Amino acid sequence: HNVYCLSVDVKVSAEFLRATRRLANCLPNVFVSSRLENVVYAGMSRLMADLHCFQDLLRHPVTWRYVINSPGQQFPLRTNLEIVKILKLLNGTNDILGVTGESRNPERYRTKWNYVANETSGDVRLVPTSVTHEPPPGDLDIVKCSAYGAFTRGFVEFVLENKLAADLLNWSKVVYSPDEIYWGTLNYNVASPAPGGFKGVPAKRKWLTSYSIWPWEHLPCQKFVHQVKK
Repeated sequence: HNVYCLSVDVKVSAEFLRATRRLANCLPNVFVSSRLENVVYAGMSRLMADLHCFQDLLRHPVTWRYVINSPGQQFPLRTNLEIVKILKLLNGTNDILGVTGESRNPERYRTKWNYVANETSGDVRLVPTSVTHEPPPGDLDIVKCSAYGAFTRGFVEFVLENKLAADLLNWSKVVYSPDEIYWGTLNYNVASPAPGGFKGVPAKRKWLTSYSIWPWEHLPCQKFVHQVKK
Protein backbone atom coordinates (compact mmCIF):
# COMPACT_ATOMS: atom_id res chain seq x y z
CA HIS A 1 0.00 0.00 0.00
CA ASN A 2 1.16 3.53 -0.74
CA VAL A 3 1.31 6.21 1.95
CA TYR A 4 1.87 9.88 1.14
CA CYS A 5 3.47 12.46 3.44
CA LEU A 6 3.07 16.09 2.38
CA SER A 7 5.64 18.64 3.53
CA VAL A 8 4.39 22.21 3.27
CA ASP A 9 6.59 25.30 3.54
CA VAL A 10 5.51 27.33 6.57
CA LYS A 11 5.67 30.47 4.44
CA VAL A 12 2.44 29.49 2.68
CA SER A 13 -0.76 31.25 3.69
CA ALA A 14 -2.82 29.88 6.55
CA GLU A 15 -5.63 29.30 4.06
CA PHE A 16 -3.40 27.16 1.84
CA LEU A 17 -2.20 25.08 4.77
CA ARG A 18 -5.77 24.54 6.02
CA ALA A 19 -6.85 23.47 2.55
CA THR A 20 -3.95 21.02 2.32
CA ARG A 21 -4.79 19.49 5.69
CA ARG A 22 -8.47 19.18 4.74
CA LEU A 23 -7.58 17.48 1.48
CA ALA A 24 -5.25 15.08 3.28
CA ASN A 25 -7.98 14.27 5.80
CA CYS A 26 -10.19 13.09 2.94
CA LEU A 27 -7.78 10.27 2.12
CA PRO A 28 -6.79 7.55 4.59
CA ASN A 29 -3.26 7.16 3.22
CA VAL A 30 -2.32 10.85 2.98
CA PHE A 31 -1.16 13.14 5.78
CA VAL A 32 0.69 16.40 6.33
CA SER A 33 4.07 16.16 8.04
CA SER A 34 3.97 16.68 11.80
CA ARG A 35 6.88 19.15 11.55
CA LEU A 36 7.02 21.82 8.87
CA GLU A 37 10.04 23.86 7.82
CA ASN A 38 10.63 27.44 6.77
CA VAL A 39 12.33 26.32 3.58
CA VAL A 40 15.35 28.25 2.34
CA TYR A 41 16.53 27.43 -1.17
CA ALA A 42 19.64 25.19 -1.01
CA GLY A 43 19.49 25.32 2.78
CA MET A 44 19.35 22.72 5.52
CA SER A 45 15.58 23.13 5.82
CA ARG A 46 15.02 21.32 2.50
CA LEU A 47 16.76 18.23 3.81
CA MET A 48 15.08 18.46 7.21
CA ALA A 49 11.65 18.59 5.57
CA ASP A 50 12.33 15.16 4.06
CA LEU A 51 13.67 13.77 7.32
CA HIS A 52 10.58 14.92 9.22
CA CYS A 53 8.40 13.03 6.74
CA PHE A 54 10.67 10.00 7.05
CA GLN A 55 10.16 9.99 10.81
CA ASP A 56 6.39 10.22 10.39
CA LEU A 57 6.39 7.43 7.81
CA LEU A 58 8.31 5.09 10.11
CA ARG A 59 5.59 5.61 12.73
CA HIS A 60 2.83 4.88 10.21
CA PRO A 61 1.05 1.51 10.60
CA VAL A 62 1.68 0.58 6.96
CA THR A 63 4.92 -1.42 6.71
CA TRP A 64 6.20 0.13 3.48
CA ARG A 65 9.46 -0.97 1.87
CA TYR A 66 10.60 2.10 -0.07
CA VAL A 67 10.29 5.86 0.19
CA ILE A 68 10.40 7.99 -2.96
CA ASN A 69 10.72 11.70 -2.27
CA SER A 70 9.79 14.20 -4.94
CA PRO A 71 9.12 17.94 -5.33
CA GLY A 72 5.57 19.18 -5.39
CA GLN A 73 5.61 19.97 -9.11
CA GLN A 74 7.01 16.65 -10.29
CA PHE A 75 4.73 14.12 -11.91
CA PRO A 76 5.15 10.35 -12.32
CA LEU A 77 6.30 9.08 -15.71
CA ARG A 78 5.35 5.49 -14.84
CA THR A 79 2.19 3.88 -13.52
CA ASN A 80 2.04 2.71 -9.94
CA LEU A 81 2.31 -0.90 -11.13
CA GLU A 82 5.43 -0.10 -13.15
CA ILE A 83 6.98 1.69 -10.17
CA VAL A 84 6.32 -1.34 -7.96
CA LYS A 85 7.97 -3.63 -10.51
CA ILE A 86 11.04 -1.38 -10.69
CA LEU A 87 11.35 -1.25 -6.90
CA LYS A 88 11.16 -5.04 -6.74
CA LEU A 89 14.00 -5.24 -9.27
CA LEU A 90 16.08 -2.96 -7.04
CA ASN A 91 15.96 -5.90 -4.64
CA GLY A 92 16.58 -4.02 -1.41
CA THR A 93 19.05 -1.48 -2.79
CA ASN A 94 18.68 2.29 -2.87
CA ASP A 95 18.32 4.26 -6.09
CA ILE A 96 20.46 7.34 -5.48
CA LEU A 97 22.44 9.38 -7.98
CA GLY A 98 26.20 9.39 -7.34
CA VAL A 99 28.65 11.96 -8.73
CA THR A 100 32.35 12.07 -7.87
CA GLY A 101 35.37 14.15 -8.93
CA GLU A 102 35.18 17.88 -9.61
CA SER A 103 31.56 17.51 -10.71
CA ARG A 104 30.73 17.32 -7.01
CA ASN A 105 30.88 21.14 -6.87
CA PRO A 106 33.45 21.19 -4.03
CA GLU A 107 32.95 24.93 -3.56
CA ARG A 108 29.66 24.01 -1.92
CA TYR A 109 31.27 22.31 1.06
CA ARG A 110 34.96 23.20 1.33
CA THR A 111 34.09 26.54 2.89
CA LYS A 112 31.23 27.38 5.21
CA TRP A 113 28.06 29.15 4.07
CA ASN A 114 25.99 31.65 6.07
CA TYR A 115 22.30 32.47 6.00
CA VAL A 116 21.66 36.14 5.23
CA ALA A 117 18.25 37.83 5.28
CA ASN A 118 17.30 40.63 2.90
CA GLU A 119 16.63 43.73 5.01
CA THR A 120 13.65 44.74 2.87
CA SER A 121 11.89 41.51 1.94
CA GLY A 122 13.14 39.30 4.74
CA ASP A 123 13.97 36.59 2.21
CA VAL A 124 16.85 34.39 3.34
CA ARG A 125 19.61 33.12 1.08
CA LEU A 126 22.94 31.37 1.48
CA VAL A 127 26.19 33.25 0.91
CA PRO A 128 29.69 31.76 0.93
CA THR A 129 32.33 32.69 3.48
CA SER A 130 36.11 32.38 3.38
CA VAL A 131 36.09 30.09 6.43
CA THR A 132 37.38 26.62 5.60
CA HIS A 133 35.00 23.83 6.54
CA GLU A 134 36.42 20.86 8.41
CA PRO A 135 36.56 17.48 6.59
CA PRO A 136 33.40 15.37 6.72
CA PRO A 137 33.13 12.97 9.67
CA GLY A 138 34.10 9.32 9.69
CA ASP A 139 36.54 9.50 6.78
CA LEU A 140 33.61 9.96 4.43
CA ASP A 141 34.31 11.04 0.87
CA ILE A 142 31.68 13.46 -0.42
CA VAL A 143 29.49 12.08 -3.20
CA LYS A 144 27.15 14.53 -4.90
CA CYS A 145 23.63 13.34 -5.57
CA SER A 146 20.18 14.51 -6.47
CA ALA A 147 17.91 15.68 -3.69
CA TYR A 148 15.54 12.92 -4.79
CA GLY A 149 15.77 9.15 -4.82
CA ALA A 150 14.26 5.85 -3.78
CA PHE A 151 15.31 4.78 -0.29
CA THR A 152 14.79 1.43 1.41
CA ARG A 153 13.16 1.28 4.80
CA GLY A 154 16.47 0.14 6.26
CA PHE A 155 18.23 3.16 4.77
CA VAL A 156 15.60 5.50 6.21
CA GLU A 157 16.05 3.95 9.65
CA PHE A 158 19.82 4.30 9.25
CA VAL A 159 19.77 8.01 8.41
CA LEU A 160 17.52 8.70 11.40
CA GLU A 161 19.25 6.50 13.98
CA ASN A 162 22.91 5.96 13.06
CA LYS A 163 25.61 8.12 14.68
CA LEU A 164 27.62 8.52 11.47
CA ALA A 165 24.49 9.74 9.69
CA ALA A 166 23.80 12.15 12.55
CA ASP A 167 27.38 13.44 12.45
CA LEU A 168 27.16 14.02 8.69
CA LEU A 169 23.83 15.79 9.15
CA ASN A 170 25.38 18.13 11.71
CA TRP A 171 28.39 18.74 9.42
CA SER A 172 26.00 19.57 6.57
CA LYS A 173 24.40 22.52 8.37
CA VAL A 174 26.88 25.01 6.90
CA VAL A 175 27.21 23.64 3.36
CA TYR A 176 25.33 24.66 0.24
CA SER A 177 22.49 22.34 -0.75
CA PRO A 178 23.07 19.54 1.78
CA ASP A 179 20.20 17.58 0.23
CA GLU A 180 22.49 17.08 -2.78
CA ILE A 181 25.27 15.65 -0.60
CA TYR A 182 23.69 13.73 2.25
CA TRP A 183 22.03 10.78 0.51
CA GLY A 184 24.84 10.06 -1.93
CA THR A 185 27.61 10.30 0.65
CA LEU A 186 25.93 7.80 2.96
CA ASN A 187 24.96 5.47 0.13
CA TYR A 188 28.29 5.13 -1.70
CA ASN A 189 31.02 5.27 0.96
CA VAL A 190 32.77 2.13 2.11
CA ALA A 191 32.99 3.78 5.54
CA SER A 192 29.20 4.01 5.67
CA PRO A 193 27.29 0.83 6.62
CA ALA A 194 24.05 2.17 5.15
CA PRO A 195 21.57 -0.59 4.21
CA GLY A 196 21.00 -0.87 0.47
CA GLY A 197 24.18 1.06 -0.30
CA PHE A 198 26.46 0.65 -3.31
CA LYS A 199 30.22 0.47 -2.78
CA GLY A 200 31.33 0.35 -6.41
CA VAL A 201 31.96 3.26 -8.78
CA PRO A 202 28.87 5.51 -8.54
CA ALA A 203 28.97 6.41 -12.24
CA LYS A 204 28.51 2.74 -13.14
CA ARG A 205 25.18 2.56 -11.38
CA LYS A 206 22.12 3.70 -13.30
CA TRP A 207 19.82 6.18 -11.57
CA LEU A 208 16.13 5.81 -12.36
CA THR A 209 14.01 7.62 -9.80
CA SER A 210 13.84 11.13 -11.20
CA TYR A 211 14.23 12.71 -14.63
CA SER A 212 14.91 16.38 -15.21
CA ILE A 213 15.77 18.56 -18.20
CA TRP A 214 17.77 21.71 -17.49
CA PRO A 215 17.74 24.79 -19.76
CA TRP A 216 21.46 24.53 -20.54
CA GLU A 217 21.02 21.02 -21.94
CA HIS A 218 19.21 22.50 -24.97
CA LEU A 219 16.74 19.62 -25.21
CA PRO A 220 13.17 20.01 -26.51
CA CYS A 221 10.90 21.21 -23.75
CA GLN A 222 7.60 23.10 -23.70
CA LYS A 223 7.94 24.75 -20.31
CA PHE A 224 10.51 25.17 -17.55
CA VAL A 225 9.55 25.69 -13.90
CA HIS A 226 12.23 27.00 -11.54
CA GLN A 227 14.68 26.56 -14.45
CA VAL A 228 14.00 22.84 -14.66
CA LYS A 229 11.62 20.60 -16.56
CA LYS A 230 10.67 17.68 -14.31
